[in-house]
Amino acid sequence: MAGVRDSWKTKKIAVTSNLPQKIWTPQSHGDGKVEFIAYKNELSLALERCMRMGGRVMQGSGPFEITFNKNSEGEETYIQIDG
Repeated sequence: MAGVRDSWKTKKIAVTSNLPQKIWTPQSHGDGKVEFIAYKNELSLALERCMRMGGRVMQGSGPFEITFNKNSEGEETYIQIDG
C-alpha cells in the first residue's frame, strides 16, 4: 500500500481467537515474515492515511492457508498481497 503510513505500528488486534502469535516484532523487509492486517470496511482502509484503522491479524513465516467465509449477497472480499 504505497503512500500509507506504517500500518503495522497499530496497537489494535483484529482477531481475539487463540492465535499462536503472542509477541509482535517490528516489520522488516528482510526477516522472512509476512504481516496480516484487517480492515472492517473500505472507509476504514481509506482512513488509514490519517488514522490507524487496521488491526493486526498475524505475523509469521508461513506457510499460510487463508479460508474466507462465504459472502452474503452483494458483499465482496478484497485481498492485497504486496511484495
